[in-house]
Amino acid sequence: MSIDQLSLYFQATLTRVWARRGQTPVIRVATQRECVHFYGALNVRSGHEVALTLPKQSGEMTCHFLDHLQAC
Repeated sequence: MSIDQLSLYFQATLTRVWARRGQTPVIRVATQRECVHFYGALNVRSGHEVALTLPKQSGEMTCHFLDHLQAC
């Protein structure tokens, strides 16, 4: 069994944009750092996958995921 967790953050990144010469484009960006947390497991023998989205990453959520994994 291989187990991992990750946080996917929704953040704006810098990029190039087209604009008329002399007109600076205005790009609105939300300042909050919203994210989604994932826990996942892979049984390397059978190929069975389990993934769970949880509200945060903590010891309590890890235990919740392990309980969920055991029930599968």
